[in-house]
Amino acid sequence: MIYALIPIFIAIVIVICIPVMVGVYVYQDAKKRNMNAVLWTLIALIVPSLIGFIIYLLVRTNYSDLKCPKCDNTVLEQYIVCPNCGNKLKSTCPSCGIAVNPEWKICPQCASDLSFTKQDFTPPYHIKDKALWKILLAIILIPLIVIFLIIIINLSGIPSSGSCSMSEVGFDEYFNDELISEDTKDYVKNWLENASENNVYALCYEYSLNEENKDYYYLIYTPSGGGAKDISLGQSAGLLSPKTEINLWKTENKEGLYSLMISINDNKPKIEVTVEDKKMPINITMVDFNPT
Repeated sequence: MIYALIPIFIAIVIVICIPVMVGVYVYQDAKKRNMNAVLWTLIALIVPSLIGFIIYLLVRTNYSDLKCPKCDNTVLEQYIVCPNCGNKLKSTCPSCGIAVNPEWKICPQCASDLSFTKQDFTPPYHIKDKALWKILLAIILIPLIVIFLIIIINLSGIPSSGSCSMSEVGFDEYFNDELISEDTKDYVKNWLENASENNVYALCYEYSLNEENKDYYYLIYTPSGGGAKDISLGQSAGLLSPKTEINLWKTENKEGLYSLMISINDNKPKIEVTVEDKKMPINITMVDFNPT
């Protein structure tokens, strides 16, 4: 039963983890942009489906993402020198002092010759917003990881809680059994007459012992799996419900009628039937009486 709850636990982690990451990012980012950090954090968290977060990214104001390469102090685009350490950030005209491009030949303001001007300066560098990319990557990858884990759980063959037993029932033995009512026998006869040779068919009756435990009784008809010398049963946790695998070996290639009982404290099990390594499609009909 605990394995069936693993996807739920993972979903809870996602519901908690992603909003926390978004909230921390929005608060810190809005604060350094001189926006109302608390208000935008609430908007990003309260508005569902990350719509609030998307709105924030669209309307957030600009801020200087430039840093002085020597002291890491925040600087503005128009700064010629760092106000903190005095590091020269841009090349300047020797005559009028305005910032100029090192490749320019003439100053656009005073028309001074810049061809022979060589100045030592270290331009500011841009801060990369790595936190945003990490959040966006998490929003994309975490659901994919959850889907992958659910598939692994589904295919891992983890045993499901409960028990099952199966035995072959002869047709003559079944229809001569005095414990089975005539109405049930008539229903089964009509059911068998409508069965095709390409599918496995089953009648299923659900009996609730209590709120947690249930018994499932199956009468299974196989068009070519009768007389099996070896019958193997396996139970595993499925994606939405447990799975019971039935393998019939060393059959006599004739019709077969089998009685299967599954006792489980989980959802209705999924039944898979394999006859001599060939997986058979199965058609299950729910009935309100025990066909076995």
